[in-house]
Amino acid sequence: MVTHSYILKQPAALTNVPVLMLTADAGRDFYKPRGIMAIEGGSWVPVSSGNIWQAGTTADYNNAEGDGYPFERAVHFELFFSVGILSHQPGTVAG
Repeated sequence: MVTHSYILKQPAALTNVPVLMLTADAGRDFYKPRGIMAIEGGSWVPVSSGNIWQAGTTADYNNAEGDGYPFERAVHFELFFSVGILSHQPGTVAG
């Protein structure tokens, strides 16, 4: 499969800034229900240094706080520079 990426309507002030694109299945890799940024239930509890997330039931989870193999996801990434592109195929891990 061949795909193409495009950066559209980029403000003139940002045309020389590097762009990192991550491509993956949104629900599986990024957001609910299993993505690396998925948070379900729980609540944010104030502490002296700010707020921490705390589960209220055993069904609550916060994947954004996880690390290690269970929280890694395969993604495709492209890093665009003003002079070229660095691209990597699926198998790259985010998390």
